[in-house]
Amino acid sequence: MDLKDRCFILMLQNGKQRMSRKAQKGVLIVSIILFVVSLFTPSLEELNFGTHREIMPGYLVLAWGWNAMIFFHPAWCANITWTIGNILFFKEKYRASFYLSILTSLLSLDSYAYPAKIYLGFYLWNVAVNIPLAVALAANRLKPKPGD
Repeated sequence: MDLKDRCFILMLQNGKQRMSRKAQKGVLIVSIILFVVSLFTPSLEELNFGTHREIMPGYLVLAWGWNAMIFFHPAWCANITWTIGNILFFKEKYRASFYLSILTSLLSLDSYAYPAKIYLGFYLWNVAVNIPLAVALAANRLKPKPGD
C-alpha cells in the first residue's frame, strides 16, 4: 500500500472524504442503468397454485406490481419514490431526495416478503433502488460544497 492509499484511508476514517455532486450524479446514472437492465432480466416466479410457474421478467413485475398493494405489499411504491427522488436530486433538491431515498429503501425491504423464487432481475432492482441512499450516506452531507 503506497502513501496515496494510506492518505485516502485516513481521510475516510476522519470522515473528510466526500463525494462531489458530479460523482454522485454518475453513480445515480449507474443506478438508472441497473434499473433498466433489471426490467429485461428474470425477476420473480409467478404465484399460482398450479404445477407450472412462469418466470416473470422485470417489466412484467413493474407493470403488474401495483396489484400487490391490494395485499399490503407496498414494495412496488419504491419505484415511484425512487423515480421522484432521482428527479429531485438532478433538480438539486438534495434534502428531499435524501428523505425519499430513505423511504425507498424502507419500502424495498417489503419485497423480501414475496413468497416465490427470486432471480437476478430482482437483485438488480433492489441494488438500483438502494443506491441513492448509499450515495447520500457516502457523501456525508446534504448541502453542496463551493464549486460543486
